[in-house]
Amino acid sequence: MVQTNLINYDRSDAYSGYKNKDTKSVYVLYDDKRIHDEEKMYEFRKDGSATAVSCAWGNRSELPPGTFSDMLAKMPKTEELNAELAQQLANAYDNAYSKIKKA
Repeated sequence: MVQTNLINYDRSDAYSGYKNKDTKSVYVLYDDKRIHDEEKMYEFRKDGSATAVSCAWGNRSELPPGTFSDMLAKMPKTEELNAELAQQLANAYDNAYSKIKKA
């Protein structure tokens, strides 16, 4: 039986991100080491559009230009993103996609 310590678990540790200085795209990887087959890569492009791809299943979704323009404009100028900011971007994508999917 495998037991995990959930008391000290910070979900944001599953997120990492970086900004490509040439393309200005921001990439976020969700990879929770405790859960298999849940990896997901997000790409936020400078036009405010974004794509998410499940690394395990290959499912792909896209959101149109302008969707994340405000968030991207407020991004720090550093190339590497901290885990909390990466998680915020991924959550924003998932929330926006859920709203479109329900409509």
